[in-house]
Amino acid sequence: MALQMFRAMMKEEWRLHAVMFGGHLFAAFPVMIAFFAFLASLTLPVFTLVMPLQSMASLAHLGAALLGVGAGSFGLFGKEIMNRRFGQASLIAYSSRTLPVSERRIFASFFFKDVLYYFAFWIVPAIAGFAFALPIVGSFGLVISAASLPLLVISIALAFLSGLSVIFMLSTIYAHSLKLLVATLVPLAVLVAFWAISGFSLERTFPAFAFFLAPSMAMLSASLAIIIVPAALAFAFLKVDYPERSRQFRNAFPSLTHRLRFMREPRLASKDLLDLKRSEGGIGKLIFSLAFPAAFIWVMLSLLVRFMALDFMLLFSAMMGLLTTSVYGWLTEYDVFSTYAFLPIRISTVLRSKVQTYLLISLLPLVGLAVAVLLKEPHAFLPSMASFISVSSIALAATVYLTGMQTNILLYNPKILAQYLLSIGSVLVLMMLAAALNPLYLIGSLVFVPVSAAILKRAYARWENMEQPAF
Repeated sequence: MALQMFRAMMKEEWRLHAVMFGGHLFAAFPVMIAFFAFLASLTLPVFTLVMPLQSMASLAHLGAALLGVGAGSFGLFGKEIMNRRFGQASLIAYSSRTLPVSERRIFASFFFKDVLYYFAFWIVPAIAGFAFALPIVGSFGLVISAASLPLLVISIALAFLSGLSVIFMLSTIYAHSLKLLVATLVPLAVLVAFWAISGFSLERTFPAFAFFLAPSMAMLSASLAIIIVPAALAFAFLKVDYPERSRQFRNAFPSLTHRLRFMREPRLASKDLLDLKRSEGGIGKLIFSLAFPAAFIWVMLSLLVRFMALDFMLLFSAMMGLLTTSVYGWLTEYDVFSTYAFLPIRISTVLRSKVQTYLLISLLPLVGLAVAVLLKEPHAFLPSMASFISVSSIALAATVYLTGMQTNILLYNPKILAQYLLSIGSVLVLMMLAAALNPLYLIGSLVFVPVSAAILKRAYARWENMEQPAF
């Protein structure tokens, strides 16, 4: 039964995306990922001049683990996935209402289906692009053995699953109790602090990367333990039984709307904030989509700081600006314009409200970043702030223009994803080149703010003239 359900979900996932984008276009997504990985691999001879090959390998494994972190919050959003994403559609994931199948089994099939899709559409194509570039890279004198590719596939897979399993367990703990999550994170934080004091070494603390450097049964067993134990605990205590109970909330809409009266659409902004707070996960969404990835990026850059030509906080600020746009994804995750169809509201009004709500929430990471910069590199305060604001604004503008209210769906369209990566990537390259010449030049990147405002204005008009899908 479980295998049959898994196969049916795989077919269903393909058909859903094929209907939205067309089968050929959706199938081109991994090809596009492989192409970008191929182009990135061609730059290896240049980067090896300033960074050892081993450090770049560690960066690849940390990136795979970060992808797993982004994919692994199933325990936190189990109820919301079941009720809000599938509640109005006759999909397999909601069949427990009509068929004698447990929600736990359905969710397990959904989990493994998504994991397989991440492998098929992200990890395998990226490694394939790297493999195709090996002959060309070798002609530049960079010695990378093709025999190491199978080992790279295994270790990258272990890194991805490690990040996924750990965050899956933490999200499941959070779904049960915030206090229990804090009690779990405190010893983990102490352990990380101990590693930092004793000399943090990725090959000593990350078994997946250690297995890549020196394959052994001990490192393979340690990697599998990091994957299996947290995942088993998460599934054992997965919160999928949601008893019917009355949930009562104080009517906070009028008071919140009054406090947000400085915004152009205070009522819609209040609705978004209340929806974010009262939906499954609540503030945990920001923790798992911002705080944990930010901590991960901090550790990653700390390991590579000695090889970087730029100040640590300049790079971290740019990464945080890009990461913060995930907030917009949460604001549109389960919201479709068809729910507003009976109201005298235009799509441009809803989009403008989402943008304003995003800007309000983004003040939190901005303040946190400002404190971090002042404590670590106060001389880079102004360039770091400019870097964050510029990257987040241009990334937001590109996201709204290209995806509207279907961000988490349309980014799987290879054409749209390519446009997004090229637009953001070109801005990041220009900013990093300017920072390499003089960090103060980054202050000039604030010119992207009015550019972003102009793009947003065009985005509102663009989506106003397009028919809104109901998915």
